[in-house]
Amino acid sequence: MAFPEEIDIERPSPIEQLQVAFAVYIAREIVAADGILDIDEMRLLMLVFPDRLMRNCRFLGPDTRLTEAYHRAYVEAVRVLPIILDTEQKLELVTLFHRTCVVDGELHPKELTVLRNAAKTLDIAAPVLKRHLTSLHGSLTRLKA
Repeated sequence: MAFPEEIDIERPSPIEQLQVAFAVYIAREIVAADGILDIDEMRLLMLVFPDRLMRNCRFLGPDTRLTEAYHRAYVEAVRVLPIILDTEQKLELVTLFHRTCVVDGELHPKELTVLRNAAKTLDIAAPVLKRHLTSLHGSLTRLKA
């Protein structure tokens, strides 16, 4: 099952919920990394993480703030995802993070740092990450993994 396209928005599985929590956290870090709030970045986040999905995960409160359940899920995701996801699933997350990085047409070095740190958290080997990023967008990824 490809993440995030194939999530059952009405009933995300516990593993999908952990992936959503981790991905939301990293995507928000990427958006904030360059210090510029770009409308295309915001559109991507709303498309990938619609309110309905976030509410069904119990990650979004009535005031549209992230809930304590979201924060707990993120902590659990950091602990569990590196162990239970296979390499392909981890790289699906990296692909989402890369899309978030380049949606505004450039890859800021601070965004790449966030992406690399996320890959490290997921326990993706540096050569695997480098190959994957090069295959995604070699001209924008000045890699020295």
